[in-house]
Amino acid sequence: MRILCLRVAIVIAIALPIPVVAQTIYGLRFVPASGNVGIYSIDPATGVATLITDTGLTGYASPAAAFDPVGRRYFFVSNSGELFTVNVASGGVTHVTGSMAELQYDPLTANLYGMRFVPGSGNVGIYAMSPATGIPVLIADTGVTGYASPAAAFDPVGRRYFFVSNGGELFTVNVASGGVTHVTGSMAEPQYDPLTANLYGIRFVPGTGNVGIYAMSPATGIPALIADTGLAGYASPAAAFDPVGRRYFFVSNGGELFTVNVTGGAFSHVTGALAEMQYGLTSVPAIPLFNDVATLLVAITLLAVGLSRLPR
Repeated sequence: MRILCLRVAIVIAIALPIPVVAQTIYGLRFVPASGNVGIYSIDPATGVATLITDTGLTGYASPAAAFDPVGRRYFFVSNSGELFTVNVASGGVTHVTGSMAELQYDPLTANLYGMRFVPGSGNVGIYAMSPATGIPVLIADTGVTGYASPAAAFDPVGRRYFFVSNGGELFTVNVASGGVTHVTGSMAEPQYDPLTANLYGIRFVPGTGNVGIYAMSPATGIPALIADTGLAGYASPAAAFDPVGRRYFFVSNGGELFTVNVTGGAFSHVTGALAEMQYGLTSVPAIPLFNDVATLLVAITLLAVGLSRLPR
């Protein structure tokens, strides 16, 4: 009942005719003047990047970034293994000791989920971590000896963390129960879509050898081609997804930002790109109570959680 309420709420929120007047992708680039890691925003329609803050760091771990759409926070890990939080509205930077690979943010618990190797077994473990403390808490020892990278995504409705093993299988971990399942089949740069419950990602197209954008059900692991981009390669990690506009973003190996409509397969590109991309929506004046679509989605989701817990 709870999952059904959550999924219906998100579908309704995505379907609302909300006029979005601004769109932003956040990510990392090195600042030309200082050479430090900078947090940037980029307009996917123009490719124009704007510096939000110079972190003062000389490098970053990869792949290890996530975004909090409600708190307007971009998370990443430094090359020394510390978790950094950047407020994309103010540019403020904080950090704690502690990190994970393949970060995914959960708007319901305000935790980050990710991977670390489990002490003792040496297996891949799925962990939860509060961005305020940096303390990892083990959710599940997957029994897998390694993982592909970048290849993780998160389903906030079904409470599922997805990753790909070093054997090329898609694993699903329920972060509430710790249950682990897997199917044969995988993609690079996966992004989860709460509307269709599919993953979108990248595979090379048989026959052409080009970069293809695919859809995949986590239940079957069977990939379905959406678009053959005609590109010979892609940059990594550099993908994001817009659940409202139905757009998958990735960066070519030539450093251009590509946008693929996952409904019709049409794609476009602009010069300009960022690493460790995270998508955000801003400025939705039609609903003053909510400052962006992401906040609206989370608010409706939280309401659905409350409703689903009411006695019948």
